[in-house]
Amino acid sequence: MILVDRRVGSVELAPYLRNLGMTVQIETLSAGDVCFEGKGPEGNIMVGVERKRTNDILSCIDDGRFSGFQQPGMMEDYHRRLLIVEGLWKPSATGLILEYKAGTWIPIGGRRVLYDKLFGFLLSVQQVAGTVYVRSGDIQETAYQIKVIYQWFQKEWGNHTSMSQPQNIIVPSFEKPSFERKFACLIDGIGVKRSKEVVDHFKNVPNMVHAEEQDWMKISRIGVPTAIKIVRQIRGVKL
Repeated sequence: MILVDRRVGSVELAPYLRNLGMTVQIETLSAGDVCFEGKGPEGNIMVGVERKRTNDILSCIDDGRFSGFQQPGMMEDYHRRLLIVEGLWKPSATGLILEYKAGTWIPIGGRRVLYDKLFGFLLSVQQVAGTVYVRSGDIQETAYQIKVIYQWFQKEWGNHTSMSQPQNIIVPSFEKPSFERKFACLIDGIGVKRSKEVVDHFKNVPNMVHAEEQDWMKISRIGVPTAIKIVRQIRGVKL
């Protein structure tokens, strides 16, 4: 179930979410426009979403309302937070913010505001305050984004595997890199360039696995500390 705040600016989302098949309940939320329970890395968590339009977020920057009141409230009430900003905007040739309305690009709210002001604020929201920022074209897209966010957080945390795939090793070459070359690339302190020298020296993976520190020191620019680390890594000894 998704809880939607009953006040103006929030409650308008309810019919859009219902049209997407979401179960919605109207409540008075102390922070955020929408919230719901989801699954986190250590159990169930509360997720809060704040919706702002471009003109609203600029006003929040000027009066400090978001950073001084809304953001702290979100941090207190929710484990994970998202800020969705609606509107289509871009920088002008002189660096002012332009918003797309009625088929043309115009200054937001008739104001002369630098693009840096808005983008810098949103970077701070995300990088300093830890609230994820998402751009949306309009309220319909916002509702769809909330639906996807809700469904994403209903999945068990351990099942989010798209970011857990093994690292792809890219070896610059006109030929497909060998298994031995890929293996060497994975060793800390070797890397792509030195991996060729390692393969030329050891010939195969078993020789790398069973090599001692003095064998690794025969590779150029590998001294005692690096050789020790390599052998310990390959043999699974804690560094």
